[in-house]
Amino acid sequence: MSPDIKIAVLINRGEEFANDSKYNDAIDQYQKAVDIDARNSLALFRMGEALFELGNLQAAAGQFREALNGDLKPKWVEVWAYINMGKIYDIRGQRDRATTEYQKAANTGDDAYGAQGEVEKLLKEPFRRAGKTTIG
Repeated sequence: MSPDIKIAVLINRGEEFANDSKYNDAIDQYQKAVDIDARNSLALFRMGEALFELGNLQAAAGQFREALNGDLKPKWVEVWAYINMGKIYDIRGQRDRATTEYQKAANTGDDAYGAQGEVEKLLKEPFRRAGKTTIG
């Protein structure tokens, strides 16, 4: 199998685990993909999502930043990484920083999966999350 196919399989497995709320298993799959290609934005982004769901905001923010510094494939990773970074800042009570991230998302012009509507909503009203969070 080529490295690209291996990475795609690992990301797909990770997404299946995440869909079943098995976030630690998902993270393991995404990490294997990153071990093959450290600049794979999709694997880094998905890892950030799983960490966010686990409430590990510090680690999630790091992964979203890494995704933005990666290959930016697929293109929608950029807008959603900014949105998720903004959500993390909102959770931490850092509204100014959150707004800056939401504005960066708006500036991409990318409306994949309703991103621009989400940005409009988040610029008006800070993100609030139910559930556990580990702030750190």
